[in-house]
Amino acid sequence: MSELLPTLPGAGEVNPLLVDRVVARLNQAHDRHGMALFLDLGRIVVDMLFEGDARAFETRAAAHRSFAAVLVDAGLRPTPDAVKQGGRLVHLMAHLPAEVSRALKFTHHRMLLAVDDTATRVELAERAAAEGWTTRVLQDEVARLALARSKPRRGRRSLPPRVRGLRSISRTLDAALGAPLDAATLRPEHVPEVVERIEDAIARLQELLLDVARLHPEDSDELPDRGGPTEL
Repeated sequence: MSELLPTLPGAGEVNPLLVDRVVARLNQAHDRHGMALFLDLGRIVVDMLFEGDARAFETRAAAHRSFAAVLVDAGLRPTPDAVKQGGRLVHLMAHLPAEVSRALKFTHHRMLLAVDDTATRVELAERAAAEGWTTRVLQDEVARLALARSKPRRGRRSLPPRVRGLRSISRTLDAALGAPLDAATLRPEHVPEVVERIEDAIARLQELLLDVARLHPEDSDELPDRGGPTEL
């Protein structure tokens, strides 16, 4: 498969014209929000850089040079994380029955992206739809599977560097949200970006919770009691 990668548009080397076209299309979709935004972003990238093959995006995006250039382009309006998650969401949706996708919320879909194995993602999605799982129930099940696959470790454990960054979150939130929202501080044209960034923060914190569970399986029983994700 790796030998086929250079045949993808802009894969082997950066194609500046192609990068500009992709960024322009992504920026046009930026005015949307929620699941529609992420699906639009993902479809643009998959169609223009991976010849419509969502599996190629899932397996080869990290080595695609023009895609990497898109993510760091100074003119890109959507966040790089939103673009990457959009591509992964397109890959996930390609494997889900339509009735399952319709039964799940956007937060369900994004939480499923934390599961690496496609078959496991589909199984969890089908169970969540059939049994009416809340996002909290799905989060707990994803964490349980992650713990079941991890091996207990001996001795002192170190957390990923980003965990240390959580110490500044309270101060950052205090600075950003110190004043109540009103018409003067939140204009209608700002709402899509605010919603996108809140949803992105929720998804990233959910992924971090799973990382904590994998790194500290002996403490995982305490995690559900510390609060779950916000239902959207």
